[in-house]
Amino acid sequence: MSESAMYKMPPTDTSPFSLMLWAQFAIFGLFVLQGAIEDDWVWAIADGIAGLLLLLRVKNGRPVVVLLIPVLTIALGSGEGLGELPFMWIFYGALAYLPVLAYDEFEVELDSDKKRIGVLGLFTAMVVVMGMVFGPAWVLAEGSGGEFEDPECSAEPCEVYEITSDAYNIIAAGIVIQVAAIGMAWGMRNYLAGPLGFLGIFTSWYGMGDMGIGDDPAGADFAWMLAMLTFFTLVMYGALGREVAPNSDASEGE
Repeated sequence: MSESAMYKMPPTDTSPFSLMLWAQFAIFGLFVLQGAIEDDWVWAIADGIAGLLLLLRVKNGRPVVVLLIPVLTIALGSGEGLGELPFMWIFYGALAYLPVLAYDEFEVELDSDKKRIGVLGLFTAMVVVMGMVFGPAWVLAEGSGGEFEDPECSAEPCEVYEITSDAYNIIAAGIVIQVAAIGMAWGMRNYLAGPLGFLGIFTSWYGMGDMGIGDDPAGADFAWMLAMLTFFTLVMYGALGREVAPNSDASEGE
């Protein structure tokens, strides 16, 4: 395919890069399914477009996914407002650019050190964000004597959680490193909850409900876990090895 082509056909082989692309597409497909089930069609359509842009590797498609789609969905009334944009940019940015960094899909090939630093940095940022967003304060906390109402509750009466810790004092004091450390630990717990559960270290779905995936090992929950673990595992494989994306600009220039 010529260098001026606007897109690239999805790969059909079983190389790590190809499997990672399809795992990435599966994640966005599950986002679409979730949006459709919840009648949030703006979000479903936006995630569907994002998934196709990344699968087809459309030229300049990644900036659209990272910047435009979160802004568009919030502007059209989906989501919780502009306050969540930084988290969405980090989350979508990691999903969009981790494969690029891991498999050298740039105009100039990255050396191994830069590639590893980029991948591990983005992965860490994504895990921290997931830990801070999906590790709710009412679960992390243990003793500050207050109550917290679930902000996502739409039914009446809403469930009220007791806060029994000084977790909020950490945030109020602005100790960012500690907050990030809590987020990192919580995010890694969520990330490892599924596979470690099968080894008997955790119960199989310990922590997965906090990620919004569900409290029961239903079919959709297994699909979420499989897609996320496959994607991140193959990204790390590419970053720690010397894999190059087939038909990438880096490989064409060698």
